[in-house]
This record gives sequence, C-alpha cells and structure tokens, in this order.
Amino acid sequence: MLNFRIPNTFLPHWQSKCDINTKKIIDIPIIHLAEAKQRNCPLNVQRYIDQYGGVAKYGWTYTTLANVIIRFVGHVVVETIEGKLLCVTPSEFDISSIKFIPDDETRIQTNENGRLPVHTVPLYDKFYIVKYAYFENLISSIRSKYPARTVMSECPKGVVMSDEDSISYTMAINELSHITNHHLLPFIRTNTKRNDKCPCGSTLKYKKCCERRLACYY
Repeated sequence: MLNFRIPNTFLPHWQSKCDINTKKIIDIPIIHLAEAKQRNCPLNVQRYIDQYGGVAKYGWTYTTLANVIIRFVGHVVVETIEGKLLCVTPSEFDISSIKFIPDDETRIQTNENGRLPVHTVPLYDKFYIVKYAYFENLISSIRSKYPARTVMSECPKGVVMSDEDSISYTMAINELSHITNHHLLPFIRTNTKRNDKCPCGSTLKYKKCCERRLACYY
C-alpha cells in the first residue's frame, strides 16, 4: 500500500534531520542506452565512459515514504567531456530526469561488493518512525555484505546469506510490516489531508485514492 516516491520538493525542515548536505540538488536528464540496467549505475556509467569518454560523478538520489521517512541511495552519473552531467541508468519511476545531490564521499562509502550506500532517515522523532528507519538501515547493512544485485535468499549464482544474516533479515522485514500496520499507517492517516497527494505514491489526491483503505487504521 505504501511506496517510496520522489518528492516534488525537498522541504527545508528535512535538512535538520539529515547528515547529508542537501543544499545543492541538481536536476539531471536521463538518457537511455542499450543494455543499461536499473539499479546498476556503476556498470552503466563505466560502459558509457568506455564508449564516449567522461568521468564518473558520485552522489545521492532520494525518495520519501509518505513524508515521514527519507531514503538516500548512492548513485553514479556521468560527467561528459563537455562537462555536462547525465544519468545513464533507467529509473524505476516514470521520470525523464533525476534529483541528484553531488557528494564525493559516496565513492568512499561504496564497498568492494559494488554496493552503493543507502541511508534511511526518520523525519519525525516518534519512537516507531525512528524504529522503522533503524530496520531499513539494518536491511541495507545486511545487503551490503553481498554482491550487488544478489537476491536476498538463494541466488541463482549460488550466493546464499549466512544463517545469522538470514535470521536478522527476516526479523527486520517482519518488524517493518508490524510497524507499518500498527503505527505508521494510523499516523499517516491522521496526518494526511484529503487534498494531499496519496501516500501510496500515486499522483492522485488522497481522497481519490487510499483514503477509504486507510480508514480502518486508527
């Protein structure tokens, strides 16, 4: 029911909650290349550079969950020979450009498995929202131990999570589900106005989308 979505604007009071400098957000066009894959920006960028030249530029993209959680995901774009920034990675969203926060520290945080960093930040100090962000970050830390694009179960290539990681991963998923159903949805229901965009991530107004479905959460 709830999905992370790209916010129209980065609200000023969000910055006080984040340890990433969001004062410089650049709108970068997405170009479509043959064989480019979603969630594999380092490889997509390297292929572009090998063919056309340029250098890799590291930074962040961001999405929000109903404006109560923000997730920063490390991302790589191309700086062309002419000095223009281009995103060469297909987006999961129906967009023609991305909001990009340049940050050289992202390159340093990228690990040997090719995993770019992911940081989830609570935008409210309420216990269950902070807890939700904690479990999101726990899941990201577990994923970071395994090669990029590894499915978090038995992978076709034979990569399997350790028993300890498997237990922690399953526990975190279950906790997120519990927090969502018993705390997050009721909070969102009482804090979403009827003419606001629906927290499910659609472009519809709340009153024309999930208002009735969320009415059962008190």
